[in-house]
Amino acid sequence: MSAYVIAQIRWDDQDEYKRYIAAFVPLLKRHEGVTLAAQEDRTEVLEGSWPLPGAVVMRFPSKEHVRRWMADPDYPGVVAIRHGAAETNLVMIDGLD
Repeated sequence: MSAYVIAQIRWDDQDEYKRYIAAFVPLLKRHEGVTLAAQEDRTEVLEGSWPLPGAVVMRFPSKEHVRRWMADPDYPGVVAIRHGAAETNLVMIDGLD
């Protein structure tokens, strides 16, 4: 069953954002992850609250792929870039397949 990671995000440093993307994309691909949608700012809230202006939706073949992605030895270094330059929230949900 596929798994989706949904991120809320607000970037505070655009130079670090570029550095992060350069490191993030190969790591995501290594674990068969795909970015399905991304909105850096001005996310349109339809109902309720969404505390950060940006959003990203990623798909992986399974939750185990997500866990391996997050356990990858390169993940902490990539995440350190993001944590130093952005505020984020991440959730994982099951696909319906």
